[in-house]
Amino acid sequence: MEFRWVSLHVGNLERSLGFYHEVLGLPIGRRIEGDHRIIFLGREGGPMVELIEEGAVVPGAGKGISFGFGVPDLEGFMAAIRERTDAPVTGPISPNPQTTFYFVTDPDGYQIQLLRQ
Repeated sequence: MEFRWVSLHVGNLERSLGFYHEVLGLPIGRRIEGDHRIIFLGREGGPMVELIEEGAVVPGAGKGISFGFGVPDLEGFMAAIRERTDAPVTGPISPNPQTTFYFVTDPDGYQIQLLRQ
């Protein structure tokens, strides 16, 4: 498993972008404009901060913060998780044909997003 990103649901995407990009200096990795306005900040291939505009409702995203991890065998990993815990699972979620992920809730209620690497 590889740590990939932390997702923050923000009230104003441009204001948050100004803080994380202009003040903290995180480079803009990529933007997604469609059903949701999303900006990834950080270096491609490294851990990133994902800003999701508050109006973008992502099923299972919980209280506005989630941690993303890439796993090589998503279905196998999810089967192992279901065998080892009764933690709530949301998914699979496929916002487009190239992307499938699940959310698993940790013991404190934080959302862990698992995505195929």
